[in-house]
Amino acid sequence: MYDNTLSANVATPKSTPLWLAIIISILLINLPGFFTALLGPIFMPALPLAMQHIFNLSVFLLCPVAVFGMLAQYQKINAAQCSALLGLSEKPSLQSCAIAGVSGVAVTLIGGVLAYLLGQHTEQSGLNLMASHTSLLGMISLFVMIVIASPLLEETVFRGWLWQLASQTRLGPFGAALVTSLIFTMLHITPSVQSVSLLSIFSIAMIAAWMRHHYHSLWPAIVLHSVFNACQFIGLLWITA
Repeated sequence: MYDNTLSANVATPKSTPLWLAIIISILLINLPGFFTALLGPIFMPALPLAMQHIFNLSVFLLCPVAVFGMLAQYQKINAAQCSALLGLSEKPSLQSCAIAGVSGVAVTLIGGVLAYLLGQHTEQSGLNLMASHTSLLGMISLFVMIVIASPLLEETVFRGWLWQLASQTRLGPFGAALVTSLIFTMLHITPSVQSVSLLSIFSIAMIAAWMRHHYHSLWPAIVLHSVFNACQFIGLLWITA
């Protein structure tokens, strides 16, 4: 599934120890939570509920842009070179996006069947999230955060930067996919998370890494992640309706 060819137009990543890159990646994808935890107690009490949703949405939408800038600064490259490094400059084909979308739906359906067979119910964290965003604006902000902002941020960091860097080591493309997918899955472990959810997340991460490698573009991976998250969001809507 993975070969050893890499796109010729990809910039050479800055020499960074893999352990340090992993730590940086973990910090970067937690930026939205860090900023909302830091600024929330300052601004939230004085804001009406609608403005709280807008505040959270703004943080989530700005974080992918901020991460892109920080990675460009860290790699000491300009925006165009950073886009090439992350796989954002490579235009995806319609076929790759279609495959990504179908894959996202397929993983969701398979995960749903497995959860049903194993008697695993919807996680309480998801239900709590929906309960705190019951207004129309709340639902819209939650949808944008889950389906657009989070996939952009997480794919930029994990499949855009960390996988690219790890694939240049002895791990190679497949080893890099396996390591980054395991770490990505571990970061989604919570007290209420269930085994089928973790299996689905690991599967999405592996497929996303393969797409990043095979298509030399990050966009199919982003589409895959977005469709998968959209399916989860629709499922929660159905349950809580």
